[in-house]
Amino acid sequence: MTHTIRLAMPPDHARIIEIYNQAIPGHQATAELTPVTVEQRQSWFEQHQGRYPLFVIEVEAQISAWGSLSHFYSGRGAYFETAEVSVYVANDYQGKSIGRIMLEYLINQATNLGFRRLVALVFAHNPPSLAMCHRCGFIRWGYLPGVANMSGVLRDVEILGLCLDNSTPQQTI
Repeated sequence: MTHTIRLAMPPDHARIIEIYNQAIPGHQATAELTPVTVEQRQSWFEQHQGRYPLFVIEVEAQISAWGSLSHFYSGRGAYFETAEVSVYVANDYQGKSIGRIMLEYLINQATNLGFRRLVALVFAHNPPSLAMCHRCGFIRWGYLPGVANMSGVLRDVEILGLCLDNSTPQQTI
């Protein structure tokens, strides 16, 4: 499957939000409970520039997924070498390795941008995303039991991490 990965631009925002909103009903990939709008996410888009980019992946000229590097504990300077990674894949493209391709790209970009650690927060009941992260080298760094109330069902979150510089051994909890 031929694909192109590029920085997201303002005309892409509607499709990015469309893909994000597709994830809400399944309660697998986001703790959001109701759809969001481009306007509601405008400041989020503005935060994803420079060292914290937002990328889209196109397949046959159609945005099929997006991924981002975000501030980890925004505003706290000591975390400047760590980024949170997120990947969302449109329903029609799930199971086609698009998410893994995007995650691998984000890992390379994070290394080029000088990050030493990546963190991913993944619902424990989302085996495909957990497997994708593990295939890309992430390991469990923590576990948060019952932190998300998804329409009356308490859900656990796994904290996954990846050392990009091999400066310290990775540890699992």
